Amino acid sequence: MSWGPVVADVSALNINQLGELISRQLAGAIRADVSFYLEVLFDPTSFATNLIFNSTQQVWKAWNQNTGTYVPLQTFQLGDVKNTYVGTDQLSVGWVILNGRALTAVPGISTAQLNVLKDFFGTAPGTLLPNVTPMNLGGLPGSALFSDIPKAVVDPADGVIGALPIGGSYDQSEIEALRDNTEILRDSTEEVENQVSGVQDACDDLLQALRTPNNPPLYAAIFVGYA
Repeated sequence: MSWGPVVADVSALNINQLGELISRQLAGAIRADVSFYLEVLFDPTSFATNLIFNSTQQVWKAWNQNTGTYVPLQTFQLGDVKNTYVGTDQLSVGWVILNGRALTAVPGISTAQLNVLKDFFGTAPGTLLPNVTPMNLGGLPGSALFSDIPKAVVDPADGVIGALPIGGSYDQSEIEALRDNTEILRDSTEEVENQVSGVQDACDDLLQALRTPNNPPLYAAIFVGYA
């Protein structure tokens, strides 16, 4: 910034006039592409400047001509869902907790925001929000949960029983061979049973881990637009 020459004679009768002259000269020297923002505790209810910083919410906001309010610069789409440790609605920034309430039971919701919920979940009287609980992925069993289950080996091999000799009249050796191979088959079937039981137990462990609540609790919230 530099001082520009004054092209006309100027006389200042007092210090206030001199100060006004200097202020105007400095303001005229600021380039046109320089802009300023307001830092506020609460959003202005009417246009003040294009950009503000709400220090209470720690959010940058811009003036929105359509809503006549300042809206965050974050780019969310209607219906976006996020996980959050905040367990209450944050309607001023567009978030509603998905906890199974009636759509009309969300306190302080605007008509526009309520219509967004109706678009997604229905307009029938008493329509409820989904009850969404984020999964506890941090408590999953180890990566070897399934691979550590012993793999069954089917015995006897394919064709062994079918190849047993059958004479015109059954003799003792034929009966004993069939008995022995049938016992091997029974043992092999038990291995398969043990493997299936192991898979079932592992699936149960996995399900219980997914159903265990997060600590501290984690909530799901849907974006419904700015209030």
